[in-house]
Amino acid sequence: MIIVYVYVYNIHVLSSLARLLQGVIAFEWDEGNCEKNWQSHGVTWGECEQVFFHEPIIFFDDDVHSQAEKRYGLYGESNKGRGMTVFFTIRNGFLRIISARDQSKKERSSYQMRKKLYFENQNKI
Repeated sequence: MIIVYVYVYNIHVLSSLARLLQGVIAFEWDEGNCEKNWQSHGVTWGECEQVFFHEPIIFFDDDVHSQAEKRYGLYGESNKGRGMTVFFTIRNGFLRIISARDQSKKERSSYQMRKKLYFENQNKI
């Protein structure tokens, strides 16, 4: 198990995601998931974590995969602007990444449209 401590107090996203992340003290990685994400999608754990610190983040419940525990998904970008889809859960105060991959064409289109609207609204403030 890999535990990476980060401060999440500066996340400015949808209030529901902010509330969800209030009790999170760190990212926690299962070594198998780290390797799987790298082998399947070419995504490192560090790149997955970057998505949580870039605006905007599109956050949603992952009801399809929430049988054993509540799971969530988000669309966002890494430091290098890589559009990513990340699925995660919160367990015992830790944010556990389940999987991360490049956004599909449909996800990317939706994200880019929302990103444009987000920054247009930010400029009006």
